[in-house]
Amino acid sequence: MTDLLVFAHPDEAQAFQDVPHVVTGFGKVNGTFGLTKAILEIKPDRVFVLGTAGSLRDGLGTKVYQAKTAFQHDAPFSAGEHHAIGTEQFGEFVTIATGDTFVADPVKKAHCLELGADLVDMETAIYLQIGAALNTPVYVLKTPSDDADEGADKLWDIVVMECSQRLRAFYDATLA
Repeated sequence: MTDLLVFAHPDEAQAFQDVPHVVTGFGKVNGTFGLTKAILEIKPDRVFVLGTAGSLRDGLGTKVYQAKTAFQHDAPFSAGEHHAIGTEQFGEFVTIATGDTFVADPVKKAHCLELGADLVDMETAIYLQIGAALNTPVYVLKTPSDDADEGADKLWDIVVMECSQRLRAFYDATLA
């Protein structure tokens, strides 16, 4: 079985330098191009996206969560929900809101929370949509890096290495 590891940002992959992986670039456009290209070239049986996300709910802590459902919170019209097509469970299921901006203010955070999301990021909805379109199971596994509030963007720069190491421990224990 061929697995593909994917990260949106190179800093999230810092603890994986010894493991083959692809970095798509962050955001919906980069994520779309990068993941589509990787799937078409590598033809993996499964894709594991590992990365960080902003926490919208209290108490999520530092675990690694698996996206069951995702949606675009900043689409000008309803883009609908995207569901993971893979059947394996590797972490506690959550819903992730995806948008083209780093959520670091209470208004955007409240909007995503009202829509039913647990975490917020910039790629998950697209990754799940591509997996479904290309009939490739895409498992998105995210660990909270911040609380998606004021200062979250600055905090991310400080904690991303710790998050990468947390993702590596999860990978070694669960996926390797």
